[in-house]
Amino acid sequence: MQIDPAFTLKTLQEVVGIDSRNPGLEEGGPGEWELAHHITGVLRGFGWQADVQDLGKPRANVVARWPGTGGGKSLMINVHLDTVGTEGMPDPYGAKIRDGKVHGRGTQDTKGGVAAAIAVAKLIADAQVQLKGDLVLAFVADEEHESIGTERLIEQVKTDAAIVLEPSDLDVVIAHRGFGAFQIETKGQAAHGGRSDIGIDANLHMGHVLMALHELQQEWRQRKKHPLLDSATLHVPLLSGGRQLFVYADHCTLNLECRTVPGQTMESILAELEAILERFRNKVPDFQATVEAVQWRAPYSIDPEADLVQTVLKAATEVRNEPAKTIAHPWWEDSAILGAAGIESVIIGPTGGGMHTDGEWVDGESVVRLAKILFASVLAYCGRADEGTR
Repeated sequence: MQIDPAFTLKTLQEVVGIDSRNPGLEEGGPGEWELAHHITGVLRGFGWQADVQDLGKPRANVVARWPGTGGGKSLMINVHLDTVGTEGMPDPYGAKIRDGKVHGRGTQDTKGGVAAAIAVAKLIADAQVQLKGDLVLAFVADEEHESIGTERLIEQVKTDAAIVLEPSDLDVVIAHRGFGAFQIETKGQAAHGGRSDIGIDANLHMGHVLMALHELQQEWRQRKKHPLLDSATLHVPLLSGGRQLFVYADHCTLNLECRTVPGQTMESILAELEAILERFRNKVPDFQATVEAVQWRAPYSIDPEADLVQTVLKAATEVRNEPAKTIAHPWWEDSAILGAAGIESVIIGPTGGGMHTDGEWVDGESVVRLAKILFASVLAYCGRADEGTR
């Protein structure tokens, strides 16, 4: 039983050719609807149970199942269908192949993964493979924005484990950062610039907060560290305050972005920020400030000795004919949602470049290798019920 390279690359070109820009990021983006229906038709043609999960047109997931005979562990392959925009790309949907590289929007992120998953589905159907555990293929919406696809998916689908397909150069990702956005506001008292007796400067009060955040950043570098992700970080991308010149600022708003490591929670960071504000309430006259969480996505990690990790690592090493590594990603991925739902996950994907830029590409051979790694992982994790007749 072998993955079909020609079919895999043809499938990659087909799915890249279907525009699935995320409408949450790109005005006029068509979403995943057309691509989801295309994939559903392909999988049903192989004999898979496959359905479109309607998230409100034009948003859609595809959920496909190959039921097991029983007695094995269930596995999900999860890959997103949406892409970012195409500004500056001369031929975003052409999927032209040059020197083994397939060019176009989504080739690396992550329609290479879509093609690999479909190639695995075809091989399983063609060979009528009997697995002990269920295999679920989840092609999800909106990973690039708010992850409504995987959020909806976990309401209806539960497996023992998942392999999430994201670019990784065929190494196995076992941890990634999370992120949080917080807003701090200081309140002052508007007054004529000459009325220092009644004016309270919210901007100067925010200056105390800024210095404290700088100190917190230094603390995190020492005590919020991960062996693969290094330390947690924070920065202030937005700051605004006051009304006009010659008037005491009655408010100042600071937006804080944190890139987090496993062990940090929204509640723990809010507590740290609130402690900073309380310190100044007690020492700075007329200091008033509030903090609130605006957005939160948790960091994720899995034990490197977990069965899932070792299964995919072994398959990747065998297919590559060289040792695959366990690595971490500095960005957030849907694996955190799956992990929070009790579905342990790893991430793996093809080799490429230009992700989110106008020069995106993926190495065609690495997509074929990804399909081989996924197939070997499925057999090992779900278990073979017999020698292959169904």
